[in-house]
Amino acid sequence: MDASKKIHVINNQQLKQLADLPKHESRLALAKALHMKEFDEEDDLRSSIIADFHYNNMIYAVDKGLPWSIVNVFVMLAKDILEQSAGKTLPQSLTIFKRKLSEIANCSNKLNIQHLIDHMLQTYYQHYQLYQYVTSENQKEERTKLKLDIEPVLSNPVAFSSGIPLEKWEYNRDISAIEKAERERRDKRTVKRIVAEKQTTKDVNRPFEKYESNDECLTEENIADLIAEAASAYVTAFKDRLIENIEESRENLEYRLSKAARGPPPKSAKISNGRVIKLDAHTKQSLRVKMSVIY
Repeated sequence: MDASKKIHVINNQQLKQLADLPKHESRLALAKALHMKEFDEEDDLRSSIIADFHYNNMIYAVDKGLPWSIVNVFVMLAKDILEQSAGKTLPQSLTIFKRKLSEIANCSNKLNIQHLIDHMLQTYYQHYQLYQYVTSENQKEERTKLKLDIEPVLSNPVAFSSGIPLEKWEYNRDISAIEKAERERRDKRTVKRIVAEKQTTKDVNRPFEKYESNDECLTEENIADLIAEAASAYVTAFKDRLIENIEESRENLEYRLSKAARGPPPKSAKISNGRVIKLDAHTKQSLRVKMSVIY
């Protein structure tokens, strides 16, 4: 079997497409094509260095103008050497390198093989101990992960000179939320009341509609029925309105209690230069002691 076919795992056309991508995308796509697991660039430095190794090998072969089949061979051969040399001494790795070169001797000319040899000697074997450390030593995890809530930046931030203390800002926010909820409640009740009034008008007029096109004179019994139906519609509407008024009074009371529970606006001590100073209990006590000593 042809040695080049044994070493290929990436389609030549696919490799050409990878080389045409921007560096970051090409790096990750090549790593995926070489069956590397997905990795975090910051946390997994080993995988990041290995991905750089594969990408640099590919770009070197492409820049030398080698055929895509030879670029493919170059990338896969370097991958095999990196993996099979893990934990090996330099002489053992060079023996592996020589064996791999003999396997591809028939699928490439001497110039291409010389490019491969030069590149591997000047990069991988020049830093052999570093690559050994990367592929053989487990990476120590020295990182701290925190979950933080990021507040969005205000589109129109208020100037510091017009800022207010946090306690007052929180008070205004809470009061605004309570008042907004009250306005929404009133708007809903207004709409509901308008709909109810229209429905009451329809209910009261409905008994009369069946006689509008009738030229016959109304009898005393007909009049009594009309009055009874109209009165029933009014009574039903009055009952619903009474229930609605009671519910509205209850919600008005809850609204006032909500505002009362929040208490009065916080007070801040102001000095002549306009800065706001809020003293805690310990500081206030210390000042009292010092003042008593002075006087």
